[in-house]
Amino acid sequence: MLTNEILLSIAIPTYNRAKFLDISLNSLCKSVRKSGRNDVEILILDNASTDETRDVVKKYAKHKFLKYIKNDENIGADNNFKKAISLSRGKYVWIFGDDDLVFDDTILYLAQILDAPTAFGIVHLKAQNFTDETSPAEFQEFKNFKIYDGAKAEFIQEAHTNLTFITSNIVNKSLFDKIDLNTIANNNLGQLYWNIACAILSDKQAVVFDKIYAARQFNSGNYNFSKVFGINLNDTLSLIEKNYDAKFITEIFRKRLLIYYYPANIIRIRNGLSAVRNENCFRNLYEIYKKYPLFWIFTVSAMWIPKKLGLLMIKFMQKTI
Repeated sequence: MLTNEILLSIAIPTYNRAKFLDISLNSLCKSVRKSGRNDVEILILDNASTDETRDVVKKYAKHKFLKYIKNDENIGADNNFKKAISLSRGKYVWIFGDDDLVFDDTILYLAQILDAPTAFGIVHLKAQNFTDETSPAEFQEFKNFKIYDGAKAEFIQEAHTNLTFITSNIVNKSLFDKIDLNTIANNNLGQLYWNIACAILSDKQAVVFDKIYAARQFNSGNYNFSKVFGINLNDTLSLIEKNYDAKFITEIFRKRLLIYYYPANIIRIRNGLSAVRNENCFRNLYEIYKKYPLFWIFTVSAMWIPKKLGLLMIKFMQKTI
């Protein structure tokens, strides 16, 4: 039986991904049961799916900690994320990707962190990546955990573009009361805005360096990389600068984008290792970063360097950056 005081709300926005949702729910329910916690809830936000999503959820309906909400019509992914936040009752909100997985002891370990008497703004999680062809390895021990007390820039630098990855961040719900979610553009990156905003509004964050959950890779490809992570991302950073006087933080973010994130993803796309599109890449990024020397040195180089050599460059950068 759930208590009246919910520590953690795990909210899963989903649309027509019944096969993945089934696997994800199986791992989550198993982990919640094993934790023995009665202050964790799972919410499924079904964005008017037309597949077998409802039937999948019925398999897990016996769990009192699980609640299913189906929209009458598709309200868009961004609005479904915002609805997930508003309906969550927990002290912390974990928006969870419908194709990601947890391990048997994930919830137990997370609850021990979230039980801390001093509240965190964000708890950032590292992921073990897997694909349809590979299976994540079960972790037996979790112990690598760091608190960032007042070190906002250091935290942003550590989490960086994984602040765009919805499952990698557990957020203190009280901070959402200080953010008007309705003013955040529906551009696939609302989570970046509220994650950085919450990090600015809170003095204490945490990072779990143990790979405490598993993230399915190469499962989303219906977008243009340079539009979403170029134009839309820059618009989001600019809005953060305007609302929070945080240019020192957004410049840290942009620097790593240009040195590593853009080059690595451009090279992966060129080698057919990513399903996303990358139309008008140079034009989209040029308009934003033409005055940044790092753009010309690293990002533009990734657009013309021989593809196989580019893969070697990524491996080198992963070890040095």
